[in-house]
Amino acid sequence: MSVEWRDGRLVQVGARRGGPGAGWGVFTTVGCDGGRPLLWPWHRERLSTSLARLGAGESLRLPDEDALRGLLSAEGPGGPARLRVVGRAGIDALWSVAATAVELSEAGPSLAPARLVIQRWPGVPSMAGHKMLNREKWDLARERALKCGADDALLVDASGHVLETSVANVWVRHNDTLLTPPAPQFCLPGVMRRWMLEHFAATGVRFREVDIKVDDIAAADEILVSNSVVGVRRVSRVVDRRWTRWPLFDRLAAKGVPAPGW
Repeated sequence: MSVEWRDGRLVQVGARRGGPGAGWGVFTTVGCDGGRPLLWPWHRERLSTSLARLGAGESLRLPDEDALRGLLSAEGPGGPARLRVVGRAGIDALWSVAATAVELSEAGPSLAPARLVIQRWPGVPSMAGHKMLNREKWDLARERALKCGADDALLVDASGHVLETSVANVWVRHNDTLLTPPAPQFCLPGVMRRWMLEHFAATGVRFREVDIKVDDIAAADEILVSNSVVGVRRVSRVVDRRWTRWPLFDRLAAKGVPAPGW
C-alpha cells in the first residue's frame, strides 16, 4: 500500500500508476529533498493558473507545503524524490486534487549528459503553456527517442523553431549569452526555467528569451536542459553534434540549484 494526499487528507491507496494518468486536467512535478518540496509556491501558482484556465472552481483545494511534507514523511523519501500534484475533472464535472511521492534513484549534477534526437512537429500544440494530463504527443516523442538510443527528443516545429524536449526546457549558450525559447508561445513555462531566469544573472551570463532555430543548435557552445526534477542537465549530443565541455553547467553546479540531489 502507498499513501496519497487527496482533497485535503492522506489516504492509503493500492498499486500506484507510473504517470499522472489521463483525463481532463493538469499536473505539476515537484522536485523534493530533505523531506521538503522545492519551489512549491511557484508550482502552486502555475497549477492554480492552469486550473482556472480549464474552468475549475476557486474553491478547489491545493495542498500547502506542510501537507506535502506530511506526504513525504508518510511515504518515506527523505532524500531526492519527486511529487506529482494532479488536478483532474471527474465524469461528474467535479474537480479533485491528488499528490503522490516517489523516491529518485538518480539525481543531482552527476546525472549523465543527455543525448537528444530532433523530432519535428507541425506546430506548437494547443495548451502547450499548461502541463496537461493528455501528454500523448510528448510521451510518444520520448518513446521514439529512447528507441533511437537517445535520452530525449528535441522538439522543433515546422518552421524550425526549437520548442522544448519531451520533459524539459532548452537552453542554448553562444559565447556569454544563454538563450531559451519564449514561454508560453513555444514551450511550457517551467518552474526551474523561471528560477534560472531570476537567479543566474549573477553568473555573468546574459539570458534572453528569443526564437531559437534548429541551425542555432549546431553552432552552440553549450546545450543544457532544465526541469524541477533534474535541475539542470548537460547535453552531450544532438544528432551528430557533440559537446564534451560545459563551463556554464560547472558554474551552476558550484553555485547550487534548488533541485533533488543538488
